[in-house]
Amino acid sequence: MAPATTKSLIEGCGEAWKQATLHPFLDAVADGSIKPEQFNTWLVQDYHFVRAFVRFTATTMASAPDAHMATLLGGMAVLQGELAWFREKAAQRGLDLDGAELQPACRAYRDLMAELQYGPGGAAATGGSGGAPYAVKAAAFWAIEACYNTAWGGLLGRTGPEYSEYVSRWGSPEFGQYVEVLAAQADAALAQEGPEVAASAAEVVKRIADLEVRFWGMAYGG
Repeated sequence: MAPATTKSLIEGCGEAWKQATLHPFLDAVADGSIKPEQFNTWLVQDYHFVRAFVRFTATTMASAPDAHMATLLGGMAVLQGELAWFREKAAQRGLDLDGAELQPACRAYRDLMAELQYGPGGAAATGGSGGAPYAVKAAAFWAIEACYNTAWGGLLGRTGPEYSEYVSRWGSPEFGQYVEVLAAQADAALAQEGPEVAASAAEVVKRIADLEVRFWGMAYGG
C-alpha cells in the first residue's frame, strides 16, 4: 500500500474540504455582504484559536526532526507577530478579546489540538497515552494552515478595501509557499509510518475540515 500523502488526505475528506475552503462566510467577505458584527464574532474567536495554535506549534516542534525545525520556528515567529496584529485590529474595531467567551466550535478546535498534544482528554487527562505521533501532528499542522490559506487565497482580487488586509495576509502567495513546505514535511513524516498512523492522520485531517466549516459558520451564530 502506498504511504499516505497530503494529497490523499485531502481526497479522503471528500466534500468536507471543499466546504471548508469555499464557505458562504468567505463569499460574504468577498462581496461585502458580511455584517460587521458577524465578522467581529469570527475574528475574536480566531484570535483565541491562534493562541492555542501557538502551543500546538511548540509541541509539534518538540517532536519534529532537525530537518523540519527551521520551517516550524519561522512559523512560530509569524504566529507571535500575528497575535499582536489581532490585538491591534481588535482595538480598531472596539472588540474585547480577553472578555470573550469561547464558542463551541472554537472550543472543539482547541480541544482537538490539545488531544494531539497530550492524548485523549487533552492537558486535563490523567494516565493518558500521550500525544499523537509526529507524522499525525505534521499532517494536522499542514492541514490547518493549508485550509486557511486556500480559503483566503480564493478571495484575492475579489474584496473591497475593508477586508483586503485580511485577505492579503492569509491568502498571500508567500503563505502558500510556506504551506507547500509544510506539505513536503508532512509527506516525509508519513512516508516513515505504517497504515495505522496513516489512518489516524486521515481521521484528524477530516476532523479539521469539519471543524473549519463549523468555525466559519460560527459567525452566523451556528
